Amino acid sequence: MKKQRKIEKDNRGVALYARKSRITNEGDSIGVQFKQCADYAKKELGLDEEYEFLQYEDKGLSGYFSDRPDFQRMLHDVQDGKIKAIVCYKLDRVGRKTADLARLIYICYARLIKDFCILVSK
Repeated sequence: MKKQRKIEKDNRGVALYARKSRITNEGDSIGVQFKQCADYAKKELGLDEEYEFLQYEDKGLSGYFSDRPDFQRMLHDVQDGKIKAIVCYKLDRVGRKTADLARLIYICYARLIKDFCILVSK
C-alpha cells in the first residue's frame, strides 16, 4: 500500500509595503502604491481578484532609517513565517540602504522560507 503524500496548505500571506516620505512630499500616495502593488501581485502570483493582502505602511518616514514601525513589524512577520511574498512599489520604498534589503533577504534565507519573493511593481 502506497503512502499518500500530505499536501499542506500554505497559510502565509502576501504583504504590500508602502512608504511615503514627508521630506520631499513627491511621488505617489500610499493608496496609489497599494493599488499598483496589489494589481501587479495578482497578475504575477495568480491571485484572486478578492485576495486580501497584509498591508504595511510608514507615512512620513524617510527610507534612510530602518527603524520604521511597520517595516519592523513586517520583518517580524517574515521571521514568524506569516509572509511568503512582499510587494513594493519601488525598491527604494523598502529602504535607501542596500543593507536594509540585504537584511530582509538574509532573514528570509535564514528562516529557510521556501519560494519567498520580493516583487517590485514599478
